[in-house]
Amino acid sequence: TLQKEAMMKIIGQKKRLVYVLPVAILILFALSIRVLLMAWGWPSLDSDEGLVGLQGVHIAYLGERPTFLYGQEYMGTIQPYLASFFFRLFGTSAFVLQLTTLTLFGCFLFFMYLLTRLLYTHKMALFVLLLLGLGTQYMLTPQIMVEGGVVETLVFAAVLMLLSTWLALTHGDEVTGSLARWRLVACGCWGLA
Repeated sequence: TLQKEAMMKIIGQKKRLVYVLPVAILILFALSIRVLLMAWGWPSLDSDEGLVGLQGVHIAYLGERPTFLYGQEYMGTIQPYLASFFFRLFGTSAFVLQLTTLTLFGCFLFFMYLLTRLLYTHKMALFVLLLLGLGTQYMLTPQIMVEGGVVETLVFAAVLMLLSTWLALTHGDEVTGSLARWRLVACGCWGLA
């Protein structure tokens, strides 16, 4: 029995690797396409990106802690805070600024994989990752440009859909114990998103 349990554990670990490896490869493939475009200087920076970069510099080197994007009292500062983190690691440049959007887009791909896998199958989720990883100029431009709010909307919409779907699928009269606690955590995360 111990040998059988050990064998099942090894099989379970291999099965997880079968799921994780293709997801990682597809996400890295999608991000690599965007890194190459960024390295070639496409698309060029505009004033909106400069504003996010300036705010990131102020956060990184002047100790500012803004809640809203400069001049826009309705938009948050996720990208400037990410930019400040990358500026501290790699210095300030347009390429480093665009790493913020790349990071958020990678999160979007991961959450879309989880959502598609929850609704359909692992193979369908991989296919969706492949489709989202490729794209036309009109799809790639907003995924690379650092215009506050664009990629964040993709990420948080995917998170909201994932949490809503999971909450709907786990709803029932007999929800107790750890599942009930996880549902409360998911509701809190939904509200935060």
